[in-house]
Amino acid sequence: MINTHAFIEICGRLSIDFFATVFPAVFMFCHSYNRKPHFYLRVVLTIPYVLLFSSLATLLYITMLRSFPYFPSLFLQYILLLTGIFIIQYVYFDASVSSLLINLLGGYSLNQISQYIFYILSYRLPFIRSLSTTLFGFYLIRAIWFTLSYILVYQLFLKKQNIDDDIKISDLSFYYSIAITLFLIAFNIIRDKYVSSQTVIDYMCIVCMLLFHIFILLFRSGLLNSIASTKEMLLTQKVWEEKEASLRITQDAINTINTKYHDLKYMINMMRSGENTLDFASDLADSLHAYEQTFSTGNSTLDLVLTEAMLRYQQNGVTFVCLADGNALFFMHTTDIISLFSNALENALEAVVKLDVHLREVYCTVRKQAGVVLIQVENPFSSDITFVNGLPATIKQDKNYHGFGMKSIRQTVEKYHGDMQIETENNRFKLKILLPESN
Repeated sequence: MINTHAFIEICGRLSIDFFATVFPAVFMFCHSYNRKPHFYLRVVLTIPYVLLFSSLATLLYITMLRSFPYFPSLFLQYILLLTGIFIIQYVYFDASVSSLLINLLGGYSLNQISQYIFYILSYRLPFIRSLSTTLFGFYLIRAIWFTLSYILVYQLFLKKQNIDDDIKISDLSFYYSIAITLFLIAFNIIRDKYVSSQTVIDYMCIVCMLLFHIFILLFRSGLLNSIASTKEMLLTQKVWEEKEASLRITQDAINTINTKYHDLKYMINMMRSGENTLDFASDLADSLHAYEQTFSTGNSTLDLVLTEAMLRYQQNGVTFVCLADGNALFFMHTTDIISLFSNALENALEAVVKLDVHLREVYCTVRKQAGVVLIQVENPFSSDITFVNGLPATIKQDKNYHGFGMKSIRQTVEKYHGDMQIETENNRFKLKILLPESN
């Protein structure tokens, strides 16, 4: 029978301590993710959750000890505690399960590396050993060590690293990393139980585990770099496809103008022969009307994007209404204007071409409003929209571009410290972007 003192000791030493040291490391790896609504309320609610989950995990551990050996009982408790941290990630951040799992492995490995180094130092350095003689002193020096080591890793490696929040894993090495992590948990339990502290075998075991955890961190970094390279390749491919589409539009316009040029020559010959050309001239003027419409918003880059979009809309029978103050975008870089508006207008086109011709319409607005710039693109749509990680899923056949346009828009908005909202009421899709003029 385990008494109350033993219960508190186990709970304090393993469960609460596990959450307190592992989750900050995992949290650092999630720093670039979008937080879910009411984030700070979720943080407050985490406190009773941790206490309750830790107590349940410890109770389960004590209950299992009555029927099962030490090893499976403690191993299961570790898995439950890691699951608890994964749940907190899921509650906090808007990201895929694969992304969160990668960060869980990385955070746990970082925690273990820090913990093993502290273990070695605490026995090798006299001043640490002297400070650790009391329970309070032990936890104080340990808290300082973890804080400093985490801050150092964050500043040197993680601060500038943006992690994709929608990673899809198919690499077998990812599953090998999970298997290695589970093996290391089991190995550490066996070491703690059967290997004497501060012996040569003990230090050899620690060095081996350190190397494996470093391997997991290196694998994670390599995997993210590989994913980033793939994304960059897809981006380059998409840019070239858009460029090709733009050239096709330009070629169509040139072909149309050449055709109308020959029609004009024919009309001149008709006039020379004294024939009535009024009806023919009227039809010719109407056909050329679309190619004389240009935008003059005060921003030449925006004018170019809107004009190209208008030509594509006209080819697909889409009514395009745009009221834009291009001067309001004075603080935006040229490439960001192209990326934001091209993606927004392309997404709108993809949605409306599925509708009957008389329903195809897109409205675009750019204006200053109370110290911010409001950008709004609105269009009807035909069916329900599926949201993935807070963004509409792609309707393209090629899933490599899964939500690429909307994610690109969101990244641009975040770059300028703005806010993006999506409304889908009454079968009308409305993209609202607010950018502060103070950029």
